[in-house]
Amino acid sequence: ESALEAEFAENPELVEQDTVVQRALGFIGPDQTSDEVLRQFLEAGVLGFYDPETTELVVRQVSELDLLTKSTIVHELTHAYDDQLFDLDRPELDDDAFTERSWTFAALAEGSASHVETAWVNVLSSREQSDLLYQESSFGDPGVFASFDLAYLLLQVSVYIEGESYVDSLIANGGYGALDAAFEELPLTSEQIMERDPAVDTVPVYVPVPPADGEVVWEGTGGQIVLDSLFSGMFTATEDAATGWGGDAMVAYRADGQSCMRWDIVMDSAADEEELFAGLAEWTALRGGAVAIVDGRVRLDRCA
Repeated sequence: ESALEAEFAENPELVEQDTVVQRALGFIGPDQTSDEVLRQFLEAGVLGFYDPETTELVVRQVSELDLLTKSTIVHELTHAYDDQLFDLDRPELDDDAFTERSWTFAALAEGSASHVETAWVNVLSSREQSDLLYQESSFGDPGVFASFDLAYLLLQVSVYIEGESYVDSLIANGGYGALDAAFEELPLTSEQIMERDPAVDTVPVYVPVPPADGEVVWEGTGGQIVLDSLFSGMFTATEDAATGWGGDAMVAYRADGQSCMRWDIVMDSAADEEELFAGLAEWTALRGGAVAIVDGRVRLDRCA
């Protein structure tokens, strides 16, 4: 936790940017900050981690080396192995907010580790697999997660879920050489990770940053993964409204003491645009904000 706190302390501007964006999207409350919510999430759900900067592997202290701890060690040791081959310490990826390589890299790394962890679980006996599931369900306080916005939780775990499916697909179609190549030449967008059909157009189109109605805090790309997270918590027909994403640009700003964002999104087809507009109309009816078509783009506005 001290290392995490030190990182937050070193990046107050990053915390401020994340806070404004996440408040505007409704991921966190108007009185919360992104660093405090992330700290709560990590305390509640993280069993261990590998730090590529220090090459330290940390696992929560336990009374015995149970199956849950072993599976965590398998996952984190895979990170350590991948780090030797591909260098997992890439802070420069965070510098360009108009690409999604920071997220796609995380999804690739977590997908690789989850792929190996799943392979390890699959060689356990049926009894051991049942015991592991029980240990996973008994870890921590499940009630803690009820305090988080569901879309926020889905975005946090997306690198594991989408990442593992993507890595499984890479290996099934091109062997481990395809995974190696992906580490060397990262996918550009979350859409490439999420949509694994070669027929899907995953080349993003340029979208100009929309104007802000206040003090600009951040500009960048949200991507299909953020859009998908908004809808995934609604459990309605809008769940697939993010599919067909073509490109986007978002500006986060402060106005009248509120955290605001304006998000312009282009879809691959008129049908995709119509579906997205309908989905965001439903979302804003529940969460506040406004959606409109501006210069051929779907525009989402929200302040909190």
